[in-house]
Amino acid sequence: MTKILRNNSGFTLTEMAMVVMLMGIIGSILVTSLNARMSQTSYTVTKQRMAAIQETMISFLRVNGRLPCPDGNTDAELFDGIEDPLGGGVCDNGAFGVLPYSTLRLSREQVIDGWGNFFSYHVSQTTDPWTTVPPGTDPINDTYLGELIIENTANNVVMVVVSHGPNGTGAYTIKGTRNVLPFATDELENTNNTANLTYIERDFTDNINALGGPFDDIVGYMTVGDLVGPLIKEGSVQSANMALERQLEEIKNLLKGHILQSFSGSPCAFPATLTALGLSTTMDPWGTAFTYNTPAAITVGTIADADDIITVDSTHTALNPDIKMTKQQAVGLLASAGRSPPACLDHSYGVISDLFSKVKHTLIAYMVNHFSSDSCDFPATLDDPSLGLPTTDPWGGNLAYTPVTISETDPGTTIIFTVTSTITFPDASTVDYTLVMTKAEANGLMTAAGVTPAGCL
Repeated sequence: MTKILRNNSGFTLTEMAMVVMLMGIIGSILVTSLNARMSQTSYTVTKQRMAAIQETMISFLRVNGRLPCPDGNTDAELFDGIEDPLGGGVCDNGAFGVLPYSTLRLSREQVIDGWGNFFSYHVSQTTDPWTTVPPGTDPINDTYLGELIIENTANNVVMVVVSHGPNGTGAYTIKGTRNVLPFATDELENTNNTANLTYIERDFTDNINALGGPFDDIVGYMTVGDLVGPLIKEGSVQSANMALERQLEEIKNLLKGHILQSFSGSPCAFPATLTALGLSTTMDPWGTAFTYNTPAAITVGTIADADDIITVDSTHTALNPDIKMTKQQAVGLLASAGRSPPACLDHSYGVISDLFSKVKHTLIAYMVNHFSSDSCDFPATLDDPSLGLPTTDPWGGNLAYTPVTISETDPGTTIIFTVTSTITFPDASTVDYTLVMTKAEANGLMTAAGVTPAGCL
C-alpha cells in the first residue's frame, strides 16, 4: 500500500490568536498615531489661523482707526461675518461673539479652528473706545488701555480669540448653534458665560481632577503694545510721547506768538486757559489735563527777571515743568524778532524816556503859554486839563510829580519841577528814574526856541 504524506501548512488556534492580537496592537498603534497626527494638524491649523487673524486686526486698525465688533449672531443671518453693529461703536452681545470675517475681509474658513468650530472673539470697548474711531484727529495710540485680562499672564489686553479645542464645548458651530457649555470651570470662563473680562490660558490636560478641571482651549490675545507697536514702528501711528512732543511744540508756538502779538505796555498777561490761547485740547495724550500756570499780570514789580512768567506741565513726564519761560527769555524772544521789550518785561530807562520827554515838553509849553512876571505856578497835578498828561508810569506805578512855585529872585539852578518813576522789585529793592528841570535849563530851552522867558525865569 502506498502512503501519501501531506504537509499540514495551516495555523493552529494559538497561532491565529497571536496573529489577531498582533494585528490589534499594530492597528491600535496606527490609530493612535493617526489620531495624534490629526490632532497635531488641527492644533497647527488653529495656531496658524490665530496668527493670521492677529495680523488682520493690525491691518484693520491701521485703516479704520478702531477694531471691529464681534458678529454677535443677533441678526437674521446665522453668523454672516458682519460685525454687530455694522460700523462699530457700542457692540451688541457684550462685545463677545465670533470673528466678523466679512468685515475683516477674511474667508469663513479662516475664522474656524482646526476642529471645525468658530473661534470666539472678545474685544475691549469700555475702558477706551477700541471699537469706536477716537474723537478729533488723533488715532488710537499707546495711551489707550485694554480692559481684558489673561489670568496670571497679561493685563491691558484689547482682544481675545479662543479656540475651544478638540472637545469644542462652548464653541459656536458652523450651523449657527452653540455647543453645550463645559463643566470645567476654567473652560467655562473662556466662554464668557459669566460676562466677565478674565480669560484662562493653561497647558492641556484631560485630568478631570486637575485644578480648574480638564483643559484643551487655545487662547490667543493682543495687548495694546501688540496692536499699536507695529503701527508706531512703521510711522502710521504716533506713540504717546511723540504725540506729547507735538502738543508741547504747538503750545510753545502759541505762547511765543501771544508774546509777540499781544505784549505791550504794562501790565502784560497770558490768556487764563490753554483753550483761550488757541489750543485745540487741554488734555495730554494720556487724557490728563495740562497744568497751566501764569501770573494774572506781568509787571516789573511782580516778576523778577529770572522768574517764570509761564509754565505748562504734563504729569506723565519726568521733566517738571515741560515748558517754562522766564522774563529774560521773553525779552530775548522779542529781541530776536527785532522788537524792543514792552514795559512789563523791561525796567531800563529807555522804556520811560519817551514818557519823560512828553512830560518835559508839555511843561515847557505850559511855561511859554502861562508863565509871566506875576504868575509862575505849575498845575498841581499832571492830569490837570491844562496839561492832560498821564499820572502812571509804563510799569503801572504812579508818577511822583513835584511842581515848585517860581520867583524872580530864585537862583538860576533852582529846580522848578521833578517827575519820578519808582520801580519796586520782588526782593523789595527799588530803582528811581527822575526827570528834573532847573530854571537855567528852562531858560535855555525857551531861548533856543526863540521865545523870551517869563520874568520869573
